[in-house]
Amino acid sequence: RRLGENQYRRVDVRVVSASNKDLWQLVQEKKFRQDLFFRLNVMKLKLPPLRERREDIPLLLEHFLTQLAEESGQRPLKVHPEALKVLMNYDWPGNIRELQNEARRLVALASGREILAEHLSPHLSAAAGAGLQDLYARGLDPQIEDLEKKAILHTLGMVRGNKVKAAKMLKISRRTLYLKMRAFGIAPRFGKKSPAAAPQNG
Repeated sequence: RRLGENQYRRVDVRVVSASNKDLWQLVQEKKFRQDLFFRLNVMKLKLPPLRERREDIPLLLEHFLTQLAEESGQRPLKVHPEALKVLMNYDWPGNIRELQNEARRLVALASGREILAEHLSPHLSAAAGAGLQDLYARGLDPQIEDLEKKAILHTLGMVRGNKVKAAKMLKISRRTLYLKMRAFGIAPRFGKKSPAAAPQNG
């Protein structure tokens, strides 16, 4: 019914909502209406934070740089491996929006055709390095490191690269798993099934 009208009108709409809170927990705490929760809770999709799917960072960054290049009518900037390493090590508390804003900043300030580590926001390098330094500071015995690496490789192989399942089986957090994988030089996509090669004629 429109504002000020007495006539009811039939509408056909779909509501898509998002939240970074546990709505059911809020319902239990009487901080969110139960009837509204059940109206919205038809199909639920959980999108992990960017720090738990770091393998997506290069693809997302390439997408944003290409998009920004099209807007300005220029060629997309290239990313130096050292700069990409910093971006991969950063936890991205602001998720994809923070990565997109960083891409906009880099394009706006770019003086050449390649993004170097020195061009990144200072807090990215500082925060990304802190996580690895915390891991290295423990100074694990080489034999223990070798056992840890083998355990991670074996577990990732069992679960076909599923980081969530691997972390649960190893009884460590996903963040710790990612840090250890980088420390041991394990590729982010290790264990994931690669697409079948296309048949070749002749």
